[in-house]
Amino acid sequence: STLSVPPSLAPAPLAASPTSRAPLLPSSTAPKPTPPLARRLPRIAVAVQASADWLPRWRALTGMMTTRVEIGLFIRVFKGAIDQALVEELNIWTGAPDLAAWRRIVHNLDHPTTEAKIAVVGKYVGVFDSYKSIDESLIHAGIANSCKLTVEYIDADEINPATFEALLARFDGILVPGGFGTRGVEGKITAIKYARETGKPFFGICLGMQVAAIEYARNVLKLSRAHSQEFDAQSPDQIIHLMESQKSVTAKGGTMRLGAYPCRITQGTKAHTAYACSEISERHRHRFEFNNTYRLKFESEGVVFSGLSPDGELVEIMELKNHPWFVACQFHPELKSRPMNAHPLFTEFVSAAISAKRAK
Repeated sequence: STLSVPPSLAPAPLAASPTSRAPLLPSSTAPKPTPPLARRLPRIAVAVQASADWLPRWRALTGMMTTRVEIGLFIRVFKGAIDQALVEELNIWTGAPDLAAWRRIVHNLDHPTTEAKIAVVGKYVGVFDSYKSIDESLIHAGIANSCKLTVEYIDADEINPATFEALLARFDGILVPGGFGTRGVEGKITAIKYARETGKPFFGICLGMQVAAIEYARNVLKLSRAHSQEFDAQSPDQIIHLMESQKSVTAKGGTMRLGAYPCRITQGTKAHTAYACSEISERHRHRFEFNNTYRLKFESEGVVFSGLSPDGELVEIMELKNHPWFVACQFHPELKSRPMNAHPLFTEFVSAAISAKRAK
């Protein structure tokens, strides 16, 4: 929409438009001697104070605006006065900023073409920032899909065979993030079973992949006591067990498998569709891994281990053949997502949720 600014509130003309690609240069094209910073600071302060005098006018005008685009572009015009003053005083030669990518982000946020609802089933839902990286990555994926995304955090402790449908049926996708300890594990397993059986898009991250493997072992492979060594050291079927490299580790803290590691992706899988390449690097933080003793059993019952370490020994990504979108990974993709470069697994997960909503 076009924003008309009353003449009484209009800023002074700028030397260069903030949307122009013309450089913001000092008024004289000839280099000027740079005075000592101590002598320049008062003039900079005056320039900033002069711009600050516009604050009441900003507030009056922003009350007339309705979108992030209008407010963002208007503030940028006024801030241009500060930019120009600083350029002049510091004798900086620079080009005007290119905000096209950010404008596209704001446009997709303000003018989504679709919407979807995602449930994040976790155990730390009482503290929102516990899943801050997950939340931001979902926002990025919503932007990439031009989707208005509603994200709700569901306490895994509240999910059981009597409550799961009432809590989860209204969502278009279910995400189970990482975590530690036994609390909430059974609720997560129940949520994953529901997603698997109903064809609802599912995305598991770190512990989310591990409990997805446990759920599959119990309910498809019929290993009723399947569990993780972390949670039940007496289980006869430890689908998840301690990594060999961790068995001699006694100190806690920064001793897990940490940081970036390579992963090879199998072609023809959902993971390969997302990444569009055969080798990736992702960041990790874990002690336990999928137990390869059970790999053939899982594969014979419809599981695809679509991401493996280069030596083929460590399962990095698992997915289901006969499911619209059921993908789980051992690593933390949320740590590499950015507003202008949403992580491909998050992007594909949200895309699958959109498709699921349309199919209802």
